[in-house]
Amino acid sequence: MGLFLGGATLDDTIAQFVLEVTGMLGVAAEPERNALGLARGERFRLGIEEGAERAINRGREIDACRRQGRDEIACDDHAVGRRSRWLRPEKTPEPRHAPSVRSREPLPQVRCAARYRTRVAKTVATTLRLEWTGDPAADRLISENPTALLIGFCLDQQVPIEWAFQGPIRMLERLGTIDPVDVARMDPSKVELAFQTPPALHRFPASMARRVYALCKVIATEYGGDPTRIWTEATDAKEMQRRFAALPGFGAAKARIMVGVVAKHLGVRPDGWESVAPDWPTLADVRTVAERERYQTQKRAFKAAMRAEAALKSDVKLTSTTRKRPATTVARGRR
Repeated sequence: MGLFLGGATLDDTIAQFVLEVTGMLGVAAEPERNALGLARGERFRLGIEEGAERAINRGREIDACRRQGRDEIACDDHAVGRRSRWLRPEKTPEPRHAPSVRSREPLPQVRCAARYRTRVAKTVATTLRLEWTGDPAADRLISENPTALLIGFCLDQQVPIEWAFQGPIRMLERLGTIDPVDVARMDPSKVELAFQTPPALHRFPASMARRVYALCKVIATEYGGDPTRIWTEATDAKEMQRRFAALPGFGAAKARIMVGVVAKHLGVRPDGWESVAPDWPTLADVRTVAERERYQTQKRAFKAAMRAEAALKSDVKLTSTTRKRPATTVARGRR
């Protein structure tokens, strides 16, 4: 279909649009013969064509934007779906074959002591943090190095806790090492000199230096330089107590304290450790500064009560002996 307007042929779509417009405006579709009419018709035709092309292009742009929006929404839906799949827990794959009778048996439970042996060789658990000295470096050393922990307990007698457990780091600074094998190979006089150099590492530096040297020698010879074997290889709490009591500078009471420390701080809890661990305030119940201060207060009160009880017993004993003492008589001599 074609339409002649002003001497030009229009396309079908535009022609239909022109016919509708001309019908509404009352413009004749027949071409005019005069020049003025031809010029007006040409301008009118060009205007109609441009308007129609702009409308068509605008419609195409709107359709393209709509398609693009739908594609983006679809992509977002896919992304959300993938993300939700990532967040969903993975399903346990079902076995391809039926489990055997042996596989249905319950697995043996791994004790914490065995897990501790497999994970720790020469250092204590890294999460342990003992605030016993007031010095962050000294606290870190006794928390991470089991040899330093044992040396601190060896020095913990007749001196404050802070002074005793600062001894390992001062010993490290003066000797360059606290490895039990290296210390055992040193000249004992060198260790004594390190303890006696002002400020001294203990109230009795010479005797305590000899005890620490003997402690390192026992760890090096009997436990291969690994102090953790003292508690990780013990079959029960009684054996662990005997091992601690056999160390130089450790007695029966301190051996029980060490069983409590290993059980509560290091997580190694052999059978019967509750009955061996002490029932009085000890460092086994101390980690933070507040707990240390509370422990020191309880310890002073406990010692004061023990001294008072001992004094009372001595007074009672003295009184009883005085009452039972027979009266002395003076024999009269002959004149």
